[in-house]
Amino acid sequence: NETGRTLTFAQINNLGNYLGQLFCQDYGLKQGDRVAILAENCLEYLALFTMAQKTGLILVPLNYRLATAEIDYLVDNCQPDLLIVEEKYLDKITGRKEKQLPLAKLTALCNSHKNHATPIKLPTVKIAEDDPIFILYTSGTTGFPKGVCYSHKMLFWNSINTAMSLIINTESRTVNCMPPFHTGGWNVLTTPFLHHGGYTCFLKKFDPEATLRLIEKEKTTIFMGVPTMLKMMAALPAFQQANFSY
Repeated sequence: NETGRTLTFAQINNLGNYLGQLFCQDYGLKQGDRVAILAENCLEYLALFTMAQKTGLILVPLNYRLATAEIDYLVDNCQPDLLIVEEKYLDKITGRKEKQLPLAKLTALCNSHKNHATPIKLPTVKIAEDDPIFILYTSGTTGFPKGVCYSHKMLFWNSINTAMSLIINTESRTVNCMPPFHTGGWNVLTTPFLHHGGYTCFLKKFDPEATLRLIEKEKTTIFMGVPTMLKMMAALPAFQQANFSY
């Protein structure tokens, strides 16, 4: 990501195993339990995603842009067994009784275990294709947000169809600045790139200057942005000098 930190596919697999052991053995979580995350884009999401695929735990990325009362509603609604929180958002969960894990601690654990010399073997868990891997909340523009269950089957076929229509493979490169609490942050293009061996540079959140600079620097072959994002980048003076001819 833009911090200079990197993860290989082998390291992501290592961390999925390590976090699976940590959450299920040390923290006592079990298949079907919810892990809520209140944090901007970060590499830890990839480790958590892989862990969820291996254990049957359900990830619930929360919208960090919401007010405290709105986040309280989401947490009460999904009833997570573990709440992972980035330090800058701690004031939004004041008084919550759920078991909490600071993102900084999770980052430190991931940094120290990503090159685990002895692979950790997790107990085999039978996961049905219709079991949820995510609960993603709608915007709630016509009422309270609704938690939408997103299944392993949906995840797989979205990846296959996206890769076929956009031609995603091991040569593909992207810059991803979409929010992790939105389906676009995962389907476009995180999960297809993980599935098909592509390269992704993550930004914590969208910044037009930083995004434009990284698209050029990382030799991006495909980029996802909504019209407002594209308009903001096109309006930059640097856009006229940008070289995308690689």
